[in-house]
Amino acid sequence: MRPTIGSPPSNHVVLDKNTHNLKFLCSRNINHTLLFFFNTDESVDGEITITKIGQFPSTADIANEATKKYVKVLGRDLSREFNKAIGLVSHGVGIGSFVYLRRIFENLIEEAHSEAKSETDWNEEEYLKARMNEKVGLLKGQLPEFLVQHKSLYSILSKGIHELSEEECLEMFSIVRSGIELILDEKLEKIKKDKKIAEASRSIEALHVKYK
Repeated sequence: MRPTIGSPPSNHVVLDKNTHNLKFLCSRNINHTLLFFFNTDESVDGEITITKIGQFPSTADIANEATKKYVKVLGRDLSREFNKAIGLVSHGVGIGSFVYLRRIFENLIEEAHSEAKSETDWNEEEYLKARMNEKVGLLKGQLPEFLVQHKSLYSILSKGIHELSEEECLEMFSIVRSGIELILDEKLEKIKKDKKIAEASRSIEALHVKYK
């Protein structure tokens, strides 16, 4: 985003004595805009304090747009929880955001577990007794590679929920969010690849039948 080009009134509007509006345009698409609202307050010694009081679209709106591609792998309910996690962070709530991210991680594990249970050599008793990092090892054939390589993500989320402060969770959020998104991206790529393989297989089989 960049400020709109032109005279100051084009991007800075004084709504009243202490309230200001700044408008930004996307450098790639000028139809995409961001509005920020600020209050200014001048102390008796002349020091000016600027406080952001709002924006449009909201952080939640932006998050929804950025994460909507994951509906295909998360479903609508978990997608909403992912957006809730992002929204909580924008309001300074770190621990609560970790709760939602951990729930997503656990759902990914359970999804893989449901798939693995259909295998003839699956040991359900061993799985139920295992810790989360051990469960990831048992399910490595069904889980995204990034998750298997970074199974410590779950312990980080749990530590954040039970031991860390709001500030520590907020500092860590962008990293754990990236980890979750990389896992989801890998699942999306698998869906895309599987679809391409299925289409190619049908086409090749059709050619074989036609020209054999």
